[in-house]
Parts: sequence; structure tokens; C-alpha cells
Amino acid sequence: NSDSPTSNSRVFIQQLEIKLQAADYQVRLYPTALASAISGTGLSWAVATLPTLGWTEAKELFFAHFDKPNFIETTRARFFSCRMLKTQTVTAFADHFLDLMLILNKAPEDADALYQFRVALPPSLQKAFIAASSARPISTIQEAIVLALLLETTEVGSMPSPIPPVMKY
Repeated sequence: NSDSPTSNSRVFIQQLEIKLQAADYQVRLYPTALASAISGTGLSWAVATLPTLGWTEAKELFFAHFDKPNFIETTRARFFSCRMLKTQTVTAFADHFLDLMLILNKAPEDADALYQFRVALPPSLQKAFIAASSARPISTIQEAIVLALLLETTEVGSMPSPIPPVMKY
């Protein structure tokens, strides 16, 4: 239900596109499928407005209708201020980061996204990331995530165990 205050219109569209592509649905019919996927008070507006539009125009109009005021500005602020928490894994952080990129419509090779991902890492991981990426420049967010995952694994593996080893005689 797109009327839900907790719904995210960008994720809704992404999930709808995945389903329609999997069903081999014709792109020209996507606006009609979108209109039929909406329930609640937005249904009448969607059925009257979306089916006659092209897919790109229908999506933009859908976002304009269902996104909360200042949604993009608020998301942009969250994107530029996000930091990986000490208790968070790279995987969990990357999922959150990719969600923000999706909402902001950032491409995988977006320079701001690559920079922001790096500076959002904890200092020790960030230092290792910079050193590792100097040998082989990172050009996409997927490459950045893979490198951070590798470094996280290496960092965890090289940390001394908090449990002292047991000596056998």
C-alpha cells in the first residue's frame, strides 16, 4: 500500500520492476501495472493518471505524488552523514548505503557515492581501504563493497583473540 506512512516509493518501484521483468511484461504496460498495484486513497489518482504515460514519466509522477515533502533532501542529508557503526558489519552497512543510493538515484560509479562510502568506514578499515585501493583504483560501489568486505574479514582474522589460547602439556 503506497499510502502507508512507512512505505518507501523508490523501493516499491524497484520491487515492482523486478516482478514485471521476471514476468517478461512489456515496458509500455508498466504504468498500467503500477496503477493496479496501488491501493487505498491513491488508487483513483493512479488509475486516472498513470496508464496513459510512458514508464519514466509515470515513475516521476508517482514519486512526486507519494514522496513526503523534503524526502529527497532528508535522504541526501542522511546519505552524506551516514557512518558505519562499530557494531555494524560491512554487509549491513552496505545494504543501508545502497538503499540510500537507490533513493537518490545514484549510479554505481558515482564519485560522490564512492567517496562517501569510504569516509563512512571506521578509521582502521578506512586506512586499509585507502592503501588497498591505491594499487587498484575502485570505480564502482560494488567494487568498494567487495574490498571493504575483504578487508573486514582480514582485519577480523588478524585481531588477537580475546580468549587466551589453552596450553596442552
